[in-house]
Amino acid sequence: MRLEKCIALWAGWAAFCGLSLLTSVALARTPDGKDGQVRLDCRTYLSQDVDREAGKSPTERLASLRQIGTEGLSPAAPQFSVSPSGKLIATLIRRPDPHSNLYCQGLLVIDVKSGSTRLVDIGGDPITMRLDRGTLHDLPSGSGIENPPVWSPDGKAIAYLWGARGHTGLRVAHPDGSPARTIISNAGDIEDFVWSGDSKAVRYHVSSVVDGRRDEELRSGFRYDGRFWPLSSSAPYPSTERAIALWEQRISSSSTARLLQSGLSTTVLARNRPRLPLELRLPSARLTQPGGAKSLLSLEKGDGSSKVCPMTVCGQVLKAWADQSSGEFFIVTMLGFARSEYAILAWGPGNEQPRTVYRSIDQLLGCAPVEGKIACALEASLRPRHLVSIQIEDGKVSDIYDPNPQGGFADLVSVQRLNWKNAEGQECFGDLVLPRGHSEGEKLPLVVVQYVTRGFLKGATGDEYPIAAIAAAGFAVLSFNRPRDLAEYYREEGREIPKDYVTGWRDRESVQSALFKGIDLVASMGVTDGRAAITGLSDGASTATYALATSDRFSTAILSTCCEDPFYTQAGLGPQYRDERNQEQTPLPAIANLDYWRRATLALATPPRCIPLLIQASDAEFRLALSTYETWRYYRYPIEFYVFANEEHLKTQPAHRLAIYDRNIEWLRRWKDGKLPSCPAPQGGH
Repeated sequence: MRLEKCIALWAGWAAFCGLSLLTSVALARTPDGKDGQVRLDCRTYLSQDVDREAGKSPTERLASLRQIGTEGLSPAAPQFSVSPSGKLIATLIRRPDPHSNLYCQGLLVIDVKSGSTRLVDIGGDPITMRLDRGTLHDLPSGSGIENPPVWSPDGKAIAYLWGARGHTGLRVAHPDGSPARTIISNAGDIEDFVWSGDSKAVRYHVSSVVDGRRDEELRSGFRYDGRFWPLSSSAPYPSTERAIALWEQRISSSSTARLLQSGLSTTVLARNRPRLPLELRLPSARLTQPGGAKSLLSLEKGDGSSKVCPMTVCGQVLKAWADQSSGEFFIVTMLGFARSEYAILAWGPGNEQPRTVYRSIDQLLGCAPVEGKIACALEASLRPRHLVSIQIEDGKVSDIYDPNPQGGFADLVSVQRLNWKNAEGQECFGDLVLPRGHSEGEKLPLVVVQYVTRGFLKGATGDEYPIAAIAAAGFAVLSFNRPRDLAEYYREEGREIPKDYVTGWRDRESVQSALFKGIDLVASMGVTDGRAAITGLSDGASTATYALATSDRFSTAILSTCCEDPFYTQAGLGPQYRDERNQEQTPLPAIANLDYWRRATLALATPPRCIPLLIQASDAEFRLALSTYETWRYYRYPIEFYVFANEEHLKTQPAHRLAIYDRNIEWLRRWKDGKLPSCPAPQGGH
């Protein structure tokens, strides 16, 4: 069993502890959560016309980029919305300031044709998702929610979810910049909403916590049971799902909201409604996925005939829509080697197979039709997210809006996409990043970052390893993309899952094979000097820990979550974790299965191999690293351990991010220059 399976709940944006966003001025809070006196003019800071890039270090540039939409979501998730006229786009824009430890957020309206922008609203706290997991409900996930602004049918107003001091409300702004209105429900958090057809009202779902025993148990004591997740809280989570009610609020009226329906299930919420499988219609054709969301696309023509699109052509569908004007279906998909490319396909009843409109390794996000073209958020390897339009005739790409007009990071580094296969035959890929001006024959230390390499190569998964800044400091960087779960690959290939899939660490071995073959490929190119460092968070940290425990490939490591200590995870993650591991037939208890756990646990080796370690953990998870830290201290191995206050699985405070960036690079420089503390000489009895 891999710890990251339970930790993965926290993937995406973690809780923004200690941050506040006000209407036009952000007031800082220190990392301990107390109010500070630093203020930031968010209107000025968000404006693309005012930049303070001159003199910034590469890490400062990366840590203060503007971001449109929400990071960490599916490529299919909407990142913006198009006005009913098709002439305007609305999107949320956010920018961190590491020096004041603030985020600024605003609602931006963009003219599709001219690219001119207007910041029509400012403020709102970031909103993070809650999850249900077995007997646990309302877990704070840390992941940002889908929150695209939604235009009213008449195009005169824009609504979006609004964070306000730990609660979620609704904000109604206007593209002309007239005063906005905030709707807050005393009954709970607003989860989603729709406009009325006449644009005069919004209907929204409100969720409220149902936990009638909590007050009683606060007095009598909480019985320890499946409601506990001790890693993140010393109190139990609710034992039942939230109650859902439907309300309506008139926009131009001062009247109170009207309750329409109560006692609803969480299945009515937009986030719980699947996007796939597809069923789209044109007058002369229908596009479906008759076998479910992962099945092949089928085009049914008006004469009753049908055509199926092979996976090699249509790939993994992310989104599709019917375009009445062209008489075609447009399909956004991931395809190619290891599904590492993004494409837009067009398929009409007159074509045997779809035609390719656009195809690239650049990542497409939230595409939508606009003015006879297709608008997408796009990320290139060295260029942050920006809005583009793609012509449906020839795939020509034109910029609509770039929130970071000072440019990307091609002035610092170069990138090369690499493809290979692992021992299981899985297709794998990664990006090799080298300093700009790297000369042929020059050999550099290798740094591995993980575990998704798609779109803009900012800081790897978790955003703690500034790829461009590391490479520019004199390193070769392999940004490694983890292959799909091996069981999923077996099922897709029609292969039987081995009986020792869990006990033999088969998936972890598959990932390690992919990683090592990627490193070997880089070595064969003659750009590395034989030294290698590995980094990682979550599943990336699990990959790193497994490699450190079972091989001698790496001479240092930096971990954002550490480590696979079975004794802590068995007891410290609660009954729900234990029940899930029992269902997977994971060898437990750990004390009776030490041989199994030694393959993934640094602290269980006797003695472990000496590897200088830097651990930078959140205060919500640092206890996972204590056993490894004490073991390294006992053997007098080099280790530095930092804990960041008021952080979750992903650390999100801007000041913390910059500190982590800079410390990671400094550690790697010390390693490259031979200035890390050396390992002690072997002694008898150890």
